[in-house]
Amino acid sequence: MECATVMQKLKTEVLQRMIRAGVSSLEIDFLLSIGRRQDNTGCIHGVYYKDIMDEIGCSAQHFYDILRSLERKGIIKYEKASYYDYDITVIGNEFPEGLPIRCGYISLNKGMYCQEFRELRAGEKLLAMELLRRQDIQFRMAQKPSLCYITANFYNKFCSLLGVTKRVLRSYLKNLEDFFAIGEKAGYLYVTPLKRSYSVDMGAPTDQALYGEQEVLTICRRNRIQPYGYGDHAVRDTAALLTQY
Repeated sequence: MECATVMQKLKTEVLQRMIRAGVSSLEIDFLLSIGRRQDNTGCIHGVYYKDIMDEIGCSAQHFYDILRSLERKGIIKYEKASYYDYDITVIGNEFPEGLPIRCGYISLNKGMYCQEFRELRAGEKLLAMELLRRQDIQFRMAQKPSLCYITANFYNKFCSLLGVTKRVLRSYLKNLEDFFAIGEKAGYLYVTPLKRSYSVDMGAPTDQALYGEQEVLTICRRNRIQPYGYGDHAVRDTAALLTQY
């Protein structure tokens, strides 16, 4: 088994396609889930419906509906790789190995993507992802912690982007207060991500660990091996060998 480069990232163009396509809340959760286990070609091997059901809280029928819907919207392509699971590719999400990353992207390895985030509406999730992406760019370029907009311009920009009214956008901002400090002063709107949104849990699995565990589980499932019969640590320990050797 080759140990591939792993990327917990979605290109800006993928997020833009998600916004234009009007993805649902569950579709966003699905993409965030598989996106954490993709290789640098945007491919996720061995996506098993029961794993997705447990992680994002959907039914088996939802899983298959999401697959078909995201393919119709041009966001993923998939094939049934075995009796048990699917290989899925996030279209256009390649990060060629050995080349510098020059495109815009969002990191999925952030504290914002937690259980509370999953409870948000689709538009609120997309707005939160876009705001965090913009603030990350601004901080890297200018070391400024807050986004600042003329209030009228902010509403015009994001109402147009998300296809919602000003009243709906206000409700989105209200429901994002667990992730952003949002305030208005003298005609300007300030948006500052809270620490919980941009921080990374120090105990969280690394990109390579997540990918390795996915590969080990896929091989076990396709060969009818029950890995957990040896204890939950068996998968992690086996996956660690991919990086070690």
